[in-house]
Amino acid sequence: MSPPSDNQSLPDGLSVIVPALNEQEYIAGAISNISGALEGFDASWEIILVDDGSVDDTGRIMDEASRDNPRIRVIHNQKNQGFGGAFLKGLDQATLGSCVMVPGDDSFDADSLRSLFSRRGRASVVIPYFTNTESRPMLRRAISRSYTFMMNAFFGYGLPYYNGPVIYPTRAVRDLMVPCSGFGYQAEIVIRLLRSGLDFECVGMRLCERKRAGSHALKLRNFIDISRCLVRLWFHEHRI
Repeated sequence: MSPPSDNQSLPDGLSVIVPALNEQEYIAGAISNISGALEGFDASWEIILVDDGSVDDTGRIMDEASRDNPRIRVIHNQKNQGFGGAFLKGLDQATLGSCVMVPGDDSFDADSLRSLFSRRGRASVVIPYFTNTESRPMLRRAISRSYTFMMNAFFGYGLPYYNGPVIYPTRAVRDLMVPCSGFGYQAEIVIRLLRSGLDFECVGMRLCERKRAGSHALKLRNFIDISRCLVRLWFHEHRI
């Protein structure tokens, strides 16, 4: 199904966008948990898998999943576009009224995702936070808390978390035309949507942290991208 043009309304439902880079060990589990969470969903749904330039079998596994389920589509980025860039690529193809990013590293089980998805429609923006952060390494927790503190200090919302699988109104996110393609895109979208007057709800969910050699979130380019997004947001909001 092709995305509606700008002058068309989006039908009710949830587009789940799943970016993944070299996640051959986890992507099948992520797809299974997302699909399981959507069983019996109270509206239409689709899963858009975005292979962000993987050099392992991630893309092949995605293609196999799409052959088995017509509600699953795959986008292959020939070059890595970053976490935010992969999400925005999937957003371009979303056909339903709400959208959410769920990473392809299988960080959430079906029950946690089902609980989150059921909150769709209770507020314009549904912002999750993790209730079991102790499952993450201490360094990752410290960085996450510092990032959240900094965003709240600059923009005053007091949110518990910014980088989870936030549920957005699809058209509102498209209208923002967010230029940020890296890890900081999520905070930029959240802050700009709330600044526009949309209501929001924060909900707790459990994280299922996988043991691996390293985290994509701790790469230097992500810190650089977050800094750029923060500066751009500051200038945008304060009109300096």
